[in-house]
Amino acid sequence: VYVGFSGGSHARNIALANLDMVPYTAGFGHFGSKIVPVTGMMNGCMTAPETRKAIDDWGALQSAIYGPYGPLSWSHGDESFYAGNPDACWSETCLAAFREFLKGRYSGLETLNAEWKTGYKTWDAVLPLTFEDAVKSSNYAPWVEHRLAQQLVWARNYEYTGRALSVHDPHAHVGFDGNNGFNLPNGGINWWVLKDHVGELHGYLRNSEEMEIFRSFAGPGHLSGMWYGTYGPTWAI
Repeated sequence: VYVGFSGGSHARNIALANLDMVPYTAGFGHFGSKIVPVTGMMNGCMTAPETRKAIDDWGALQSAIYGPYGPLSWSHGDESFYAGNPDACWSETCLAAFREFLKGRYSGLETLNAEWKTGYKTWDAVLPLTFEDAVKSSNYAPWVEHRLAQQLVWARNYEYTGRALSVHDPHAHVGFDGNNGFNLPNGGINWWVLKDHVGELHGYLRNSEEMEIFRSFAGPGHLSGMWYGTYGPTWAI
């Protein structure tokens, strides 16, 4: 039973009925700008300290409300994806995370320069390309590597929410459901990466191929499934 949204059931009533609950009290992503703003709220730039502080405060409060009832899992939004903008995010903290990601991908700056056809002298100078510039230059590596780095930023955000919720729910199990970004270049929906950072592997009936992905990638601690019911013929499952 989902709780935590308008019209949702009260946690105590669900516990009294001996039902499992999934608090549904946050949503992330859907970013539309090249630089995701730092808002001081939870759904700002995912690498910003201000965003992390807001998540910590939210996690302490929400886990105090629902944690004592032992949630089955915590869902952070339906139809979730990282960004519709193909270039998000170029914030200073995301660019720092991007450079750290690259250090694990290339043996050294010389190797990166050879691959990218660039002449960077220091790691701090390295920048990605926008999609538009990648197309114009036919040099896609800087843009693609930035996308891969942001997939990890997106996945790690959920791992962070799990730690924030563990204040009063030590076994907090988090994720999102019914993703809506499987076909977006910057949607963040890379289940091979996500599986190591989320506890839920969940899709829609219309993305039935994802169930095979979930079956292949899920570990014993994952909760997997899909939304279904009034979406068309049940044989499509």
